[in-house]
Amino acid sequence: MTDRYTLPGGTTRSEKAPDYTLIPVAGLECIVKRFELGRATHGDWQWLKSLDSRENAREFCREALNHLQAHFHKLLLEGTKGDDHLGAIGWAVCALAYAREQYGEDIFPVQPKPPRKLT
Repeated sequence: MTDRYTLPGGTTRSEKAPDYTLIPVAGLECIVKRFELGRATHGDWQWLKSLDSRENAREFCREALNHLQAHFHKLLLEGTKGDDHLGAIGWAVCALAYAREQYGEDIFPVQPKPPRKLT
């Protein structure tokens, strides 16, 4: 038996929906703008083509992580002059979350450990 959630007025649901009102609209807007920029540059949903297989998804995740890190670095140095780096970071987070949903946690590349003894 599942737990039920009761709404005001007595209506019940099988579960309480996530509270999307916790996400600031300004954050969603900058992410949407980045997806729109990608659509204008590359086409609708073009990034999904890189998630058609586990091997391609792993490489896509590597590139998305690099993209995230590069934009984070530029954000710290430049702010958002010339590019909305926050939107790019948000795009990468969304794309990586989608890849994780499709392929699981192990889709993310693991950074190799450095050798114990440098020669």
